[in-house]
Amino acid sequence: MTKLKTIKFEDIKTPVTTDEFKENLRKYLLPFGTKDAVYVQGKDGVPISKIENFSDIYKLTADPRVCVLVDFDINDVADFMDRTNQVFSADGYWEDKDSKCRIYENKAVRPTVHPVYKTIKNPQWIGLDNQIFRELFVKMFGVFSGYEYASDLEEEAA
Repeated sequence: MTKLKTIKFEDIKTPVTTDEFKENLRKYLLPFGTKDAVYVQGKDGVPISKIENFSDIYKLTADPRVCVLVDFDINDVADFMDRTNQVFSADGYWEDKDSKCRIYENKAVRPTVHPVYKTIKNPQWIGLDNQIFRELFVKMFGVFSGYEYASDLEEEAA
């Protein structure tokens, strides 16, 4: 049985090893039935054992999309962007105390997809290059997402 727990952005453990990255794939992406696999739009059931980073998902399709275990409303994102004077980004949205988003963590050992759909109100296919999700992808998947925080890049340059 699938067990989804609502968590806070700051409670997400950013992976630093490939094993932790794969564990986060299991926790934060829509599972494919009872197999150790995740849904990738048009490529159902991609085994987690074959994914070392987001580049491996890009090799499957030119426009990869996954279903992230979150609930959010685009109007809420737009309100946040207005409130924080952002135009092309929504930095801080996922951790903002006033946002109406919900981030779920899958706690099941062998998940199934159907109970997930009973919890998530509006499951959506999200592109791996989605600007709104980029900050969340960095937190959930670390350097394995191919993205980094600007502050991390500044530290490396110093």
